[in-house]
Amino acid sequence: MAALYALMAAAAVVSGIAGVVALRRDPLSGVAADDLIIVTQRGRQQIAGPSLRDRLGGPVGRTLRATFGARAERLAVDLIARSGRSQAMSVQDFYTQQGYFVVVLWPLAAVLFLRGLSPLLVIGLLLVPIAGPWYHAWATAAERQDKIDQDLPDFLDVLSVVVSAGLGFQQALERVSARFGGPLAEELQVALQQISVGETLRASLRALQQRTKSQSVDQFVTALMQAEELGAPLVYALSQIAQDVRGEAAQAVKRRAAAAAPKATVVTILVLLPPTMAIMIYGVITAIRG
Repeated sequence: MAALYALMAAAAVVSGIAGVVALRRDPLSGVAADDLIIVTQRGRQQIAGPSLRDRLGGPVGRTLRATFGARAERLAVDLIARSGRSQAMSVQDFYTQQGYFVVVLWPLAAVLFLRGLSPLLVIGLLLVPIAGPWYHAWATAAERQDKIDQDLPDFLDVLSVVVSAGLGFQQALERVSARFGGPLAEELQVALQQISVGETLRASLRALQQRTKSQSVDQFVTALMQAEELGAPLVYALSQIAQDVRGEAAQAVKRRAAAAAPKATVVTILVLLPPTMAIMIYGVITAIRG
């Protein structure tokens, strides 16, 4: 029986190492450079065929997708879009990733449980493959949204300068987003691509709001649409929007700082109160005995 446990543990470790190696290796490393020019990231995956992760996690991922249902799928779509991976990851890729971790970690959890590991730790190990990808996607989306909120005022300042130089709004948006970089520029370039294939400016900006879920971007798009309807000068409107967004960002920082103060107080009490009370009780007991 001990030999069987050791074999199962070794198989789990080997499959994990093989999966890491397969994920780090480029499956199209031998393809000619001229051919790689026309291959997108999603196309590279399709041309290269299923990887070890896809072969191991695909069936389990499809089962998880059917089990979680439509609501979880909509949440996955939203998180993938907000994390900026909509061009490289589909919903099925997300569930395949979960399935791969299930295949690798659940046998290991079974072995550890049979070896006498605490049931709570085993349950935690069983939940990691399910909850881990969700948390990673959420954390990536939140970090990207914070970066967008941080970059938007400076982006609008530069955009207003370029517009004041005589360029139209769309041309100025193309030039600034191409040079600015970061997640905000990436999202704006997606909006510009939508415009280039026939989408209206208003519709593409509304789609930008839906993708980013950023309050600053929402404020920018709403103010821009209002300025367009009222016929306000674009340069003045952009400068005013940048000031409003920067002021709102400062207020948001103050609100987060105010919300963090009570939490810090609670943590301080939980950390310092028990040893302080223990010292006081020990002193009282020592004084009574003395």
